[in-house]
Amino acid sequence: MKNVRLGVIGFGNMGTVHVKSVAEGKVPGMELGAICDIAPARCEAARQEYPQVPVFGEAEELYRSGLCDAVIIATGVRADRKTAESFYGITPETYMIGDCEKPRKIQEATMEGYTVAATL
Repeated sequence: MKNVRLGVIGFGNMGTVHVKSVAEGKVPGMELGAICDIAPARCEAARQEYPQVPVFGEAEELYRSGLCDAVIIATGVRADRKTAESFYGITPETYMIGDCEKPRKIQEATMEGYTVAATL
């Protein structure tokens, strides 16, 4: 079975946790497809730490690359619906969960993520 290629948009506090978990093999069946951040310093940090993973400065570059089967948007605690909506029509399925939809407690967002994942 082919691994799911994960893209992570946002290489800050939460994004680096997601990237590290996948890079260290803590998520069976998943590999890093690409990393994206709008901050040049964070892009450079990602390139230094994960030289084998493509790094982009814009979300559009990441999703047009075709390198990812799934994407996590980890751009902070504010809702980022616009970035998530940009995936409509490009990916077969797009789910907006967690702070992408609206700010909420981490437990609520995690449960929502598990619920969506169970339907895939």
